[in-house]
Amino acid sequence: MNCANPNKYANAGDDESFSFSQKDICVKTPRRCDECGTSIPAGETHERTLCRLQEDSAHITFRTCRVCQSIRDVFFYDYTHGLVIDNLRDYLEDCPLQLIPEGYMASLTLDARTRVFDMIEKIEAERRIKND
Repeated sequence: MNCANPNKYANAGDDESFSFSQKDICVKTPRRCDECGTSIPAGETHERTLCRLQEDSAHITFRTCRVCQSIRDVFFYDYTHGLVIDNLRDYLEDCPLQLIPEGYMASLTLDARTRVFDMIEKIEAERRIKND
């Protein structure tokens, strides 16, 4: 079993009516991360993604904190906004720790690595309870 994701550079698709832009911005007022729900305090930089349907000018804004951005960039290449924590949990439940590529953990920021290890510990505790 190989737990590396081969779709590293998957794009949003060939639908020409859809476009998006990503930009790192500094928050002037506190915001909430759309991935994990934690607060992004004023003065902190985060990623803002603007998705726009050109045909009707509707748009959606996603805000991603640095921790979730690090996790997403390392673990998930073909990605749906708002699901990084759920996707990470599914990934860690399906992939034994020893099969996670070493480069993944080394590439995470310190805060992101801490969050991933915390999630691994929770999953392992749930498995022990389930098996007892």
